[in-house]
Amino acid sequence: MGSEHEALLNYDSTVQYENVEAAQPAHPHGGKKGTTWFSSASIIVANMLGAGVLGLPYACAKMGWIGSIITLVLITLYSVYGGLILGWLRGGDDHIVNYGQLAEKVAKVSNSGSFWKYFCQIIGYIYIIGSCTIYLTTCKLSLMQIFQECDTSNSTANSTLPSQCGSDSCTHHGSADFSDNVWLVIAAAILYPLIHIRSLSDTGIVSYIGVSTIAVVNFIVLGRLIWESTQHHHHSTVSHATSLTPDSLRDFVNGLTQMAFAYGGHVLMVDIQGVMEKPSEWPKAIYLSQSFMFVNYAIVGFLGYSIYGESVSSIITATLPDTWVRILVNVCLFIHVAVAYCINSTVVTKFFFETFWPGLERNPHVTRAGVALRWGVVATAIMGIVFVIGALIPFFSDLMNVYSSLGIFSLSFFVPVIFWTLMTKATSSGAKAAFNSLLILIAVAGCGLGIWAAIEDIANNWKICHYHF
Repeated sequence: MGSEHEALLNYDSTVQYENVEAAQPAHPHGGKKGTTWFSSASIIVANMLGAGVLGLPYACAKMGWIGSIITLVLITLYSVYGGLILGWLRGGDDHIVNYGQLAEKVAKVSNSGSFWKYFCQIIGYIYIIGSCTIYLTTCKLSLMQIFQECDTSNSTANSTLPSQCGSDSCTHHGSADFSDNVWLVIAAAILYPLIHIRSLSDTGIVSYIGVSTIAVVNFIVLGRLIWESTQHHHHSTVSHATSLTPDSLRDFVNGLTQMAFAYGGHVLMVDIQGVMEKPSEWPKAIYLSQSFMFVNYAIVGFLGYSIYGESVSSIITATLPDTWVRILVNVCLFIHVAVAYCINSTVVTKFFFETFWPGLERNPHVTRAGVALRWGVVATAIMGIVFVIGALIPFFSDLMNVYSSLGIFSLSFFVPVIFWTLMTKATSSGAKAAFNSLLILIAVAGCGLGIWAAIEDIANNWKICHYHF
């Protein structure tokens, strides 16, 4: 950055929101540009509230009642703290519009070199590619729950398979009988036209469709769970076993990482605060959004676990009745994750495109067809990588655990506290330094244990699941 990109906040003392409105550029017509704190809270919810919520009942089953309740409370508090820190660090600096620029600023002010900038870039793009893999896998599962015919001739064998094997990703009204990877190919073929979008501004109405469809999914799942809880209370039904504690450390860690995935989204919080009318109201947006998500997650996770117990599916939509309701939910879920794949693919493709051909789009000697062809090559290569990962790790919950361990524990929990420590180390008290150090250790432990548990689970699932290509 040049001198015009110097920090607009004074970090010689504790960072606060003082005078940050004065740092915002005035609107040409006399007002200030930007969103309200309530709109910002809504954007945060729309960004975070995605496919991760559908795996919360399964995460609760992994951790048991005590572990899941305590974990959800602590992760919510951790998420609030990380979001507040990112807002405090950015403050009113209008030149900082993304996570990478914030990392660059922290590196400059704290004289810590370029390590954190490259660290955030590497982990960030690995996480985005992982998210694309989860979205493609979710598309596959949605298609299977709409069209894949259940194997009624071998129902006994199927019933012995755990839900993470995808044994419940079928319908008795299905009209096709394909292998998992054939459905993965079909899902990739449907998504393929979307990867040629070269700018997030081109997504336009598509992003609103993505938000509204996941809202429909969430509403139907919530309604179904509430209805089933009343039926379970008033009628004599088979009781599904639950437990207070996890069966093993591996189960607890896998549940922890899956629950943490539902709070992924801090990587875009800097962007969201950057378009606020009054950045000083950022804490209101954080408190409202995280409170709303906590209530929503608690209802879906705890209600789903109380109803289905240890037999709950790794993705809660698979437990819906095999009727038009399940079809509608999976159609909406497919649309949502297709849009999410498009957005994430555009971001990572643009990075590699500009790395290989910097300034190509602005080169008058290169035709639009030439630009589109090169973009298509990069986007196709990325989709190929995503497809291979999805084929090698076909288990929804395990994919979520791997990338949650890498991306969420680092960019959402670890890095914000590290940044805060670097920027305030000269003024922080011993108690604050000790507290932040403890949070850093917890995040590092969560990352390491999460990767270990996910790899163990993947190896175990390959042994017990009758998976075929």
